[in-house]
Amino acid sequence: MNDTASPRSSAGFSPVSGVWAAVLLAGSAAASWWLVHTPAAEEARAGGFALGEADYAVEPLPLPGWAEAVVGPVGLALALVAAVLLVRTVAAGRLGRERGLAVACLVPIALMAGAWWAIATAPVIGANIGAGLAQLVFVPAGLLCLAAAVACAVVGRRRS
Repeated sequence: MNDTASPRSSAGFSPVSGVWAAVLLAGSAAASWWLVHTPAAEEARAGGFALGEADYAVEPLPLPGWAEAVVGPVGLALALVAAVLLVRTVAAGRLGRERGLAVACLVPIALMAGAWWAIATAPVIGANIGAGLAQLVFVPAGLLCLAAAVACAVVGRRRS
C-alpha cells in the first residue's frame, strides 16, 4: 500500500498555505486600518484643535503622506487575492476544510486589530474614549474568534 497517495496527507497545512494565510491576515488588518483611518490633520481640523495640541492613546507611526494612500489599497488587494487562493486550495483538497475555517476565524481578529489601530492613533484632546470602547468590544470578540480558530485547528489535526 502506498501511503504517499493518501488524500489526508495532502490536506495538511503547507508552507504555501501558511504564507497565504499570513498575507490574508496582514492585508485584512491594513485594509481595515485604511477604511477606518482619517488623516491626522483632517481629524484635528474637524475637532477644532491644532494638530500640535493633540493627544494620542498610542503614538502613530511616522508615515509619509503617500504611504497612507498606498498601504490600505495594497493590503486590500493582497487580502482579496490571498482569500481567493486559500478558498481554491480548500476546494481542491490541498488544505483541509477545518484548517481553512481556522484561518477564516482569524480574519475578524485582523480586521479588529486594524480598526483598533486607526482608532487608537487618532489625534484627540484628552482621553481617547473610542479606543477604550473598541477594546471593550474587540477583546472579547477576538478571544471568541481565537477559541473558534483553535477548535477548528484541533479538529483538523485530529482528522489528519
